[in-house]
Amino acid sequence: MKTSPIFGFALLIFSVAFAAEKAPVNERAPVVEKLPVEELYSGMLGTYGEATSDFPFYFLTTPDGSNVWSEAVAAKLNGKWDMNKKPPQFSARGHFYLFKATKLKIEAAGEVAVTIDAMGYELSNYNKRNGAEVDFSAGLHTIQLKVGNNGGQLRHCGIWITEVPGGTAVPIFVTKPEVDEFVGKYPKSAMEVSDWDAKKSKIDLTPKKMPADTPPSGRR
Repeated sequence: MKTSPIFGFALLIFSVAFAAEKAPVNERAPVVEKLPVEELYSGMLGTYGEATSDFPFYFLTTPDGSNVWSEAVAAKLNGKWDMNKKPPQFSARGHFYLFKATKLKIEAAGEVAVTIDAMGYELSNYNKRNGAEVDFSAGLHTIQLKVGNNGGQLRHCGIWITEVPGGTAVPIFVTKPEVDEFVGKYPKSAMEVSDWDAKKSKIDLTPKKMPADTPPSGRR
């Protein structure tokens, strides 16, 4: 008995739909979080101590191995804060974004505990940079740092993210609403100690479009 073409086509469609419905979750296309639409600033939201109320100063730059607890920071706080009460720890959070799946080298210094998307990384090596190469999916990623200060580790606290191969730096950023909310938790008298500047720190991660080719002179 011959099967009609219409029946055969309907059976094919049903089979494909059934197979898609039964496909394992990990075989489906991952959901990629889009790049935030708010204004973006290079940097992280850095807190000294256990809570924002403990120390009336904060940090909005990406730790670079020398700027978290430096002579410049001390100069700002001398006379305004009892420097015998050094913070027991420092923590910071921010994001980075990848437009495609990329292998990255994550480096840290200063006994920093690094967490990316709720996954912890062992990168601590006191004042020397220590790194790991890891494959990351496209999309938005959240990074958090935490370092204790029982031996001067704050002076060496730093984080670096670069593409592999090539070594292109991947910027860590925060959004304007995040900065506003973070700063809003501090009293107006609180001090930002890293010389962070909103205008200078503003970044645009949107891929740049190449200009259209201009036809040679005299031709259309």
